Amino acid sequence: MDIRNNPSKLTDLENCTIVDGFVRILFLNDNEQMEPQDLSKYSFPKLRVISGYLFLYRVYGLVSLRTLFPNLVMIGGSELFYKKYSLVIFENPQLREIGLESLKYIKNGAARIQNNGQLCYLDTIDWARLGKVKCIFL
Repeated sequence: MDIRNNPSKLTDLENCTIVDGFVRILFLNDNEQMEPQDLSKYSFPKLRVISGYLFLYRVYGLVSLRTLFPNLVMIGGSELFYKKYSLVIFENPQLREIGLESLKYIKNGAARIQNNGQLCYLDTIDWARLGKVKCIFL
């Protein structure tokens, strides 16, 4: 699933329980004058597994993944971003928390969480509990 520029495309995830591959969400909006998207109305409680990777880049208006993916249990990493990462959260200016409370396992690959200016408490996540995940925080 490659969702770009338009949050209404998120509805493609509506009835998914398993995504066989990656979920890549990119809202390339360099115009700071525009209002951030209201993403609070999107929730995908049926989604439990992403077999590839989860990639979030410049998702303006995203405050937490808690509502978006409340029941995501596993990221498989069968396909990796840049042959290395199964979870990438990069340059999301309003992101305050990751909030993936149901995430129990990252089967393969590293996590890269970078340039999310309002994101706090990353050091409180027990990454070892999620599997053999190497985390890079910049």
